[in-house]
Amino acid sequence: SKDIGLVNIYPIAAITKGLMGKELTEMAELKRAGACGFSDDGKYVEDALVMRMALEYSKMINTTLILHEEEKTLSRGGQLHEGKTSTILGMKGIPSASENIAINRDISLLESFGGKIHIAHLSTKEAVEMVGKAKSKGLNITCEVTPHHLLFSDEDLMTYDTNLKVKPPIRTAEDRKALRAGLKEGIIDVIATDHAPHATHEKESEFNLASFGIIGLETAFSVIYTRLVKKGLLTINQLIEKMSINPSRILGLAERTIKEGSKADIVVADLGKEKIIDVNDFESKSKNCPYDGWSLWGSIEYVFKEGNCVMEDGKLKI
Repeated sequence: SKDIGLVNIYPIAAITKGLMGKELTEMAELKRAGACGFSDDGKYVEDALVMRMALEYSKMINTTLILHEEEKTLSRGGQLHEGKTSTILGMKGIPSASENIAINRDISLLESFGGKIHIAHLSTKEAVEMVGKAKSKGLNITCEVTPHHLLFSDEDLMTYDTNLKVKPPIRTAEDRKALRAGLKEGIIDVIATDHAPHATHEKESEFNLASFGIIGLETAFSVIYTRLVKKGLLTINQLIEKMSINPSRILGLAERTIKEGSKADIVVADLGKEKIIDVNDFESKSKNCPYDGWSLWGSIEYVFKEGNCVMEDGKLKI
């Protein structure tokens, strides 16, 4: 039945009205209506006083603020990470400082006024260090990293592949190493796709005109399993923790268990099955994926939602 649906949707409401960063939304009412967290999505809350009030308000209603950390006066007009590659390509870069300054401010506000924050898509080694230090102080902070920030470096953009044009940008091999270490050590709690579908014409253009973002929902598990778990950089239990258990915990959702009486939302992967990624086989209408042609292990074969099989043998049933 199409009434079953494919996924459970847990809404994230806006921190500020119209995502303008000036006036708080009615957060308590939005939480009562079903919001499990609050975010201004791809916009940094520039006004520190507004961010302070958001933290204090969120603390009263026991919810999480999910933050995109980007100091726009530093990143504006940037196309990729500011460094050797951007210099060679002759393009304006986005410095690590644009992320680091924003994270540093919000950790300072968190320490001063309390609350709970989750930092989206870390990309710099300094960010990992700052979050680790904040956690050691006992601050209520969690964070995430994307598969593409774990697998690529800015050197991969020498080919002008617009599928690797993302925000925050893919940074250096040194940053990638720090992100992997932070993931393994538990500083980074979650692997999230930052899934951003685009029409073909939005990517098949000059690099500086192409949209930021890649899709990643259909490849996330297999990419991480193949490139990190099978190479011993992460255990399968850590992968499950980062992609399922921790996200549920951070958003205050029901505990995910496989036992009698639990909600039967189950994904079954065949770890011994290898597949060649073909973007033309995707369920998504968008094809902006950097993994096209990759050979990956860990094929998702079955998906059960509330006990109903919605994917069988790797194909959707509804």
